[in-house]
Amino acid sequence: MTQNAQKETKVKLTKKQNLIQTLKFVAFSATAGVIQTVTFTLMNELGHLPYWPSYLTALILSVLYNFTVNRKFTFKSANNVPLAMLKVAAYYAVFTPASTLWGKALTDIGWNEYLVLFLTMFVNLTTEFLFNRFVVYRNSINTNTYARKEKEINAIGKLIFAKQLTPNPFRERVLDEFAASAPKGGIVFAGDSIIESFAANDYFAEHKVYNRGISGDTSDGLLLRCEKHLVEQMPSKVFLMIGANDIAQGREVATIVDNIKKVICLLKDRVPDTKIFILSVLPANNRIAFHRRNETAKALNHLLKNLEQDGAKYLELYDAFADAQGNLKPEYTYDGLHLGHNGYKKLAALLLPYLQ
Repeated sequence: MTQNAQKETKVKLTKKQNLIQTLKFVAFSATAGVIQTVTFTLMNELGHLPYWPSYLTALILSVLYNFTVNRKFTFKSANNVPLAMLKVAAYYAVFTPASTLWGKALTDIGWNEYLVLFLTMFVNLTTEFLFNRFVVYRNSINTNTYARKEKEINAIGKLIFAKQLTPNPFRERVLDEFAASAPKGGIVFAGDSIIESFAANDYFAEHKVYNRGISGDTSDGLLLRCEKHLVEQMPSKVFLMIGANDIAQGREVATIVDNIKKVICLLKDRVPDTKIFILSVLPANNRIAFHRRNETAKALNHLLKNLEQDGAKYLELYDAFADAQGNLKPEYTYDGLHLGHNGYKKLAALLLPYLQ
């Protein structure tokens, strides 16, 4: 993109992006404040220099740090560096003498030097952010390499989810055919892509196991096919894992739970001897799976546990797959959302005791 094109681009940020930008600026500026305070203390207290040279030196060092990190990480600007520095220099050409003069004037009349320093830093923080946001980087926000890499990561996430948010009609037709001829009384696994890719027959070869998972399926979809894929199989046990795609589509957790409860009630009414196991939704890597927020998954799991009062057994799997940050452990996944070989080995080991 040329500089002229950048100048003509009007950057519109969402409320979330504005908030993140502000928080980053405050965090980096706080670090710059530490640099400024330490420098000022060393020069004023240990070097016994007057207020104004101590303040001026400390300010220069903090400005250089603040400009560098905020340009790269907060505003993510590819703007011409000398030009951006000239604009910042113009701001400080006004702020520096003004703040130095009012600081000297206030300390001369007896104000505490550190009180003056921190008040000045607050004024600096507020006015510099506004100046950077609306003057220095106004039309070049999110244009540097760092911003482009973030966009690429988001694009990868969208590609991953594009397939998963659409149920596979061919898979459903195949399952319809299997259901018509499958022997009754087996163990049925039903759910979305996590279940569809689960080679349950290999892990539980000594059991009569049927996989009724459909990639992209939701709790609505499972409820619609419950009669044919679950009830008509007259299963001895049913393992359900559903809700991840509902979360990705923004559905309320209460609605998801209500759909699953209806599935349970239908099974209890039509095949009352069937043992029903509700598997918790697994964590995702929120860096890639941006539609699947782990906070929502945990909220859903909390409500799923209450379904035990409707006759189902809830199996908590989330913590076994989560790392210290609550994301899906890398060794269990190949894309941040779906399970890989090690992930399925872990899942099978956790479920095996309940198949006996």
